Order: sequence, then C-alpha cells, then structure tokens
Amino acid sequence: MMERNTGLQEVVISSFQEMPRFNLEDWIYNEIEAILFLSEYIGGETAIHIPGDYNGRQVVIPSLSIFPINMTDLFIEEVNGKKLKTIKNFFFSVFEGNKNIITLDLRGLDTSQVTNMSRMFSNSQVKEVDVSKWDTSQVTNMKGM
Repeated sequence: MMERNTGLQEVVISSFQEMPRFNLEDWIYNEIEAILFLSEYIGGETAIHIPGDYNGRQVVIPSLSIFPINMTDLFIEEVNGKKLKTIKNFFFSVFEGNKNIITLDLRGLDTSQVTNMSRMFSNSQVKEVDVSKWDTSQVTNMKGM
C-alpha cells in the first residue's frame, strides 16, 4: 500500500500493491536526441507505469488516448524533476466512459500547457485519482470533469 500526502488530505492508493515497473519493451517508441517518444502501448499489463525521465531522456507521449481500454491502473511518475509530457494539450474526454480504470496517479503528468480538461473522467468507474501536483493555470474548460 502506498500513502500519498496531497497537502489537503492524505490519500491512500491501495490498488498499487506494488508499483508496476516501466518496461520499454512494452512500447513502440523513438529516441530523438534527449527525448524518448512513446507512440503506442503494446504490452499486456493492465497496470501501467510511465516515468517523466528515462535514462536521462524526457519522456513524451502523443496524448492520454494511447492507453489500452483494459487498463486498470495508471501511475505517472515525476523523475529527476521531469514530468511526462504530451503533444496534445487538451485532455477532452480522455478517460470518459472507461469502466475498467480503478486508480489514476497522475501527479507526474505535465499539465502546464493544457487548456481543456472537460469531461476528462465523466461516466468512468475511476475509484481513486491523484492530481495533486497539476498546474491548471492555463485551463479554460473543466466542464463536466
């Protein structure tokens, strides 16, 4: 069991009995200078872990929509001061209607340029979400989140 202090209240994320490990073999990816670009998840795990830094490279994904529909847990971790970056800076409906997700630990996700988070979790079955380290200063739409 992992305990998380959000600053407002303590949140216990019990779905991650043991943090899943990041395995590059589970991804279709490109290495471009100081960037590791993950374009598609091809692994078989339903609990997925992604670091913001991998071997000194900034980790980037096209969008949050690259995760499989059967994903149950997602842990995005800030590593070496780097958060996971996305190419698309709108999170409109990304987890909407997903009936499989139990836990989302999204503290390590760079949201500093995101403008739209509307309906991000609506009609989903998410039980636990940690967004305590998000920068939402650029967000203009959180309707139905």
